[in-house]
Amino acid sequence: MTPRNSCATGSEKFSRGGETPNRDTGQRRRHYSSWRNKGESADRWQSDSGDWTEPTHNRTDSWREEHHGWTSFPQRFQDRGYNGSSWRDRRDPQPKRQKLWYQSSGSSKYRHESKRELGQQYAEDRNFSPLQRPWKSMVSDSESPGDNARGAFTFIAMTYNLLAQSLLLESIDSLYRQMQPWMSEWSNRKRGLLTEIEMYDPDVMTLQEIDEEHWHSDIEPHLRGLGYRGYYQKRTGTARSDGVAILVREAKFEIVASRTVCHKQNSFMDRDNVGMVVLLRSKEAPDQHVCTATTHLLYNGRRSFIKMAQFKWLADNAADLVKQHLSSTRHRDVPFLISGDFNSTPNSVVARFVRSGYANLTGGLEMYMSGQFRGDVWTRWNKEPSQVEPLGSETSHFNSSSDGALSTPPNPPEPLSRAPQTISHPLRLQCVYHQHHLGPHGDYVTTYHHGTREAVDYLLVGSFKPLPSESDFAEVPRTLIKAIEYVPPPVARSIRMMPNANAASDHIPLVAKFGVFVTEPR
Repeated sequence: MTPRNSCATGSEKFSRGGETPNRDTGQRRRHYSSWRNKGESADRWQSDSGDWTEPTHNRTDSWREEHHGWTSFPQRFQDRGYNGSSWRDRRDPQPKRQKLWYQSSGSSKYRHESKRELGQQYAEDRNFSPLQRPWKSMVSDSESPGDNARGAFTFIAMTYNLLAQSLLLESIDSLYRQMQPWMSEWSNRKRGLLTEIEMYDPDVMTLQEIDEEHWHSDIEPHLRGLGYRGYYQKRTGTARSDGVAILVREAKFEIVASRTVCHKQNSFMDRDNVGMVVLLRSKEAPDQHVCTATTHLLYNGRRSFIKMAQFKWLADNAADLVKQHLSSTRHRDVPFLISGDFNSTPNSVVARFVRSGYANLTGGLEMYMSGQFRGDVWTRWNKEPSQVEPLGSETSHFNSSSDGALSTPPNPPEPLSRAPQTISHPLRLQCVYHQHHLGPHGDYVTTYHHGTREAVDYLLVGSFKPLPSESDFAEVPRTLIKAIEYVPPPVARSIRMMPNANAASDHIPLVAKFGVFVTEPR
């Protein structure tokens, strides 16, 4: 449908006045008086050719449509000298206009007095269109597992911060004010998020920021229908309603065990963040396992010690879960897949600790350790301490025994109770996106809104740190995990603030395909 007189110019509509109308009120007054005071009908005017034409609607209405519903048009005439009787009594009666329709760039849009009304009335007609990010190979000849390695199985993993609806509405006027109203409706966001998940078709996915209500009513039922089994943990306390989840394709994996990780443990670890750990057994290779874990670390950039304590608590619990259910030395190097929103930039002290499993925090300024604030991490009167873990320190919850079996640690993992000088966890990890961790701030982002534009989400794989007597296991088959393909992230300078028409969340999903290989002893 074409809007009435949408192609007619202002000079065609108001040719009797001799001038093209614009926002100058004096010119509008001359147009108005020329055809009204001469007694000419408001339903007829003369075109440039001199012929009288019959318009399809009132000329004042046409002018208002040409200028996209300037609702103050009559009032401005009155302010400039046209009293209420001369304007209102002589105009043609018009119904109250609630909306105007027009076409722009080949798409239909609606113009309302209230943008919020637009989002509510037409929410069902709006859909997100996820970014089409191509897969890219990661394995080169130099990175191949070796001639003595055999492929056990492959799987696709994804981590995605969904942006809880409760958090979006709480910050919509500050962090997300660029959003069109229809983008904030959960019915639209839900479809966009699930469409993007289905597009990548992961076998294992870790999700953050899911409101408990929407997990039970929308996310879990939909994904269960696609063959996933899910585990969810809401944040502790009553202040927030969101949490984290792990979902696994049941046709691909058997769930051996699961554990929730609550980070609120004592007066030092006093925040309500949570995590989740699940131990999986492959159905393609029943003798192979994968331990996956996720968490959403504390957002506060000034509390980096708590961020590291929370990740240590997650890693310690993942190691403890493996220890409880796998006691054979051939599973000592069970692959770990750990992912989530760590609220830390790739080259920060927090992120380096996550990957290496060790950090010396002596002389460091806590507020700069997550990378959320720019500044020198280390005080000027102290050199940056070495971040290499010294020999002889505790590197794992697993200790070798004379018979080669894994011995049980004397005590279960314990949370930190105060800010540490040094901190360690039992894993050695590598981020799938490590090649993009370039420069002081990196060349890509995983989140972008009015508050930040950073890379804070991670998809990491690895294993336990090597034992001091690694030669004890030289004759035992070893398990390796490698990223084969991945979906590259958007470049920082090219992405728009999120959520937008291509992103239903303020984060992007990280996705990769992994191969699990078994190396036979030579």
